[in-house]
This record gives sequence, C-alpha cells and structure tokens, in this order.
Amino acid sequence: MQVSVESSEGLERKIKVVIPAEEYKNTYYKVVRKIGKTNRIPGFRKGKVPDDVVIKQFGYQVKDESVNELISKSMYQALNEAKIENLADSMPLIENIEDTGISNDFAYTFSVEVYPVVDLSEGVDTVEFKKVVGQITDEDINKMIDTLCRQQGSWEASEAEIAKENLVRIDFEGFKDGQSIEKTKAQNYPIIIGSSRMIPGFEDQLLGHKVNDEFEFNITFPADYHATDLAGQEVLFKVKVNEVMLRKPAELNDELVKSFGVEGGVDAFRADVKKNMERELNQVVFRENSDEVISKLIAKYGNIELPSREVENMFNNIKKNQQDADEAKLKESCANMIKQKIIIGAVCRKYNITPSEERVNAFIDSIASAYDQADEFKKALAKNPEQLNNIRNRAMFEQIVDEVLAKGKVTEENKSFYELVNHNF
Repeated sequence: MQVSVESSEGLERKIKVVIPAEEYKNTYYKVVRKIGKTNRIPGFRKGKVPDDVVIKQFGYQVKDESVNELISKSMYQALNEAKIENLADSMPLIENIEDTGISNDFAYTFSVEVYPVVDLSEGVDTVEFKKVVGQITDEDINKMIDTLCRQQGSWEASEAEIAKENLVRIDFEGFKDGQSIEKTKAQNYPIIIGSSRMIPGFEDQLLGHKVNDEFEFNITFPADYHATDLAGQEVLFKVKVNEVMLRKPAELNDELVKSFGVEGGVDAFRADVKKNMERELNQVVFRENSDEVISKLIAKYGNIELPSREVENMFNNIKKNQQDADEAKLKESCANMIKQKIIIGAVCRKYNITPSEERVNAFIDSIASAYDQADEFKKALAKNPEQLNNIRNRAMFEQIVDEVLAKGKVTEENKSFYELVNHNF
C-alpha cells in the first residue's frame, strides 16, 4: 500500500491511498466466496456455486463490499503511515475513487480534519481570574431554618393589608371596550403574592388592599402572551378580595425535625441543614468559577480555526432534538463547545493534568451523601457505566478548573450563600 499526503490546507488533510492489484483481487474473490456460501442459487448446492456465477448474479454487491472492505481496512493504517495526528471528531470524507478493475491498482483519496494548535507559549499563569469563595454564616442557617418552618406552617385568616407572601382569594373579571372577556374571569381564585403566577404587574395591584375591598385597574398583557387576541392589549380588571391569609410558621421542635427525616433533635437538624446548604453552595461556586475559567481561557487562547465538519455534525445532532431552535445561535453554541474542548485539551496536555481516581471517589461520596442509602447508591452506580463515566468527566472538569486557578493570577471574591444561591425567600 502506498500512502501520500496530497495537500494540507488549514485544518484539512487529503491523503491518497493506492492498494496493489493483487490485494484488490484477493479481497474481491474473498467476497465472492462469502456471498456464494451465504446465498442459495437455483441449480447449485449452497457453498458450491462457481465464482463466475456469483459474479454474474451479485456483481454490484461484490464490487461494493470489496471496495468498502479495502477502504475500511486501509484508511486508519494510512493515517498512521502519513503521521496524521490530533484528528478532529468527525468521520473521514471519501473524495475520489479510482477503480479500473481488479487487474489494476485500486486508489482512493480521502480527507480528514485535525484540531488546531493552541498557542500556549503564554501560560495560564499570565491569565487573571476572579475566584468566588462562598461563605455560610450562622445567620444564613437561621434564615434557611426560618424558611423551612414557614413552608411547614399553616395559614391563618387576616384583616391586615395584603403584603408579599400572603395567600389571597379573589374574584376578578377583565373587560375590553366595556365587554367582559370570558377567559379573564375567575371566582375565589388563590394567589400567593410574589409567586408571579399572574401576568406581570397584576399581583402588585393587590398590595395594600384588604378583605372585601372592591377595586379596578388597567393592565397591559405581554406582547408575547400565549392568547394572541390579548397579547399587547390593555385590559380593565375588576377585583374583589374574598380572603387574606398569613402563613404561621411551624414551631421548631423535635416533631418538626422528624418530619424532615432527621433524628437527633434540633441540633442534628441544624447540622443537616448546614450540610445541604454547603452541598448547594459548592455546586453554585463551582459553576461560577468554571464559567470564569472557561471564559478567560477562550478570551486568551480562542483565536483559533475550528474543524468545520465537527461543528456541523454537532449542530445537526442537536438540531434533531431542538427543531424550533434558532439555528444561528445553536451553531454558535456548538462552535463555542468545540472551542472549549480544544483549549481545555491543550491546557491538560501542557500541564499534564490527568484524571485522579481519588478525586472521582470523593466526588461519588459527595453525591452519595445526599441519599439515605449511600451504599446502595454506589452499588447501583457501579452497574451503570454511562452514569459513572459522566461522573468521571465531571470530576475531571472540576480538577481542571482547580488546577488552572491554582496556576493563574487569582483575585478572591467573598460572597454569601444567598448572594450566590439566590433563593427567593
């Protein structure tokens, strides 16, 4: 077999492969005999069909299978001989086949794409990163426990003015040009103020009113409202308040603690709440810091050409499941994901960042700790190679982020739990 690189333009490499006639002939007749053994031809015993009869009846199939076998056997060998490395994640493209019969050499040309070389001559130690450091204070824990007590509390009727977090029940009806609009009418409708259940601005109009108040206001429906006949339209609403209720928090005691599945009283509950908050905080902190690392690495090293076929392949695969997606934005997203993969790969090679089994195990322990039966979770995970591989990839990504931050110019930024997690309490 002769292998030659025809051209190297950008990220594309064109390779020509020439296979001797003898090998072509041997492959061809091997296929002939395989077809003769697996197909029944009238007048002949199975497996005893003469070659010329098989060729006459199955000539096109013989030719196709022979060519496919020659190409599949030789292509990756050719890449090795041509010393083509760092291949992009896309299938080779057959561009030309020279086939003048089994008495002559068989030749074909194919192209592949390679990943670009990322210039890391200026290492990550020159890159400035802002690293978020999350903090959980006793005040944060108290606030979380207060919220949990409110969520487990009861509702009590109130004569006070409507305020945030109140449960109200109202009658309302919408009018346009003096005519009632059936789809904007309801009786004793429940709303928790601040839940954003109604169209923007509606709940705000209820604030300050009391039980038995009757009032009206105008409000404009959003331009993208699902009912097109109301989209962008101003509507007059007439409202009556039937009930206002305040949430009375549950008392923090052993009984409440047990309802959350925690044994050991209030102190144990407090420790459990803190542990869950830490788990949630760690996830958010990592997301903030990984976004920072990726964006800064792309800004520093992202001026690279991308393998167009890989971008196109990823776009087509995602598009199958996102038929209504904006194609331009989706393609840009695919390009960014591939650019990120290329740069991260280059950084790992430069700094010899390899997966840590210890880190993977610690990550699995962290996930398992959220389950009541952690050991059972681990056993189930061990039998699920796909999920286990996803966890390994996530642990590796965390490792990369941590090692890049350890090497870069880092400025730490302290943020509280509620700044980061952004609960709507």
